Amino acid sequence: MKKTILLFVFGLLAIGSFAQHSSLEDQAAQATAELTERYQLNAEQATKMLYIQQTRLHNIASVAELEASDPQTYIKKMKSIQSGMETSVQMLLDEEQVKVFYNELIKRRQRQADLARKMQDEGATPQQIELA
Repeated sequence: MKKTILLFVFGLLAIGSFAQHSSLEDQAAQATAELTERYQLNAEQATKMLYIQQTRLHNIASVAELEASDPQTYIKKMKSIQSGMETSVQMLLDEEQVKVFYNELIKRRQRQADLARKMQDEGATPQQIELA
């Protein structure tokens, strides 16, 4: 089953390469492959995960220009995109996969807190910390 799922994901990657999809499509396929392996997704879940990742990357691209022109709005929109993606992924996963997801979330938040503390110690502004 695991081999079938990985074959499916790599097939998506190959199709993406031959069809000359944009860089965002390649990034979405790569993220999906990594998440498929991490959460042991089945084929149906992998297809839905690809859509979630495509949407996330499209949304990030659509707000990228705000990073320089309106950093506060950019930060708010990025947090919203992240939150929406997390909610979508959580709804997609089964009970065992959600446990792995929560552990990953805890680790990511701990890394963010550590980075914020380090940056604060180095004299970074709150806005610089949020952008990191």
